[in-house]
Amino acid sequence: MALFTIIPTPVDSKVVLTADGYTQISNSITVERGTLVIYNVSKEGYITQSGSIIVEEDTVLDISKQIIRSFKHIL
Repeated sequence: MALFTIIPTPVDSKVVLTADGYTQISNSITVERGTLVIYNVSKEGYITQSGSIIVEEDTVLDISKQIIRSFKHIL
């Protein structure tokens, strides 16, 4: 077994993890070694980040979010 953990910044980001057809809202998941884990990290006002990783050993992934900036067009 291997533990996959995401440490999001900001810390109150929503982390969704999916592995072997099971989806959970949590910062970590324990899976069999060699399992594909799909992750999605989101927070209002920030760019959502998604990806996947094959977990072979205990793994920690730091995710820093980028702020979505709105620009006003001056006419």
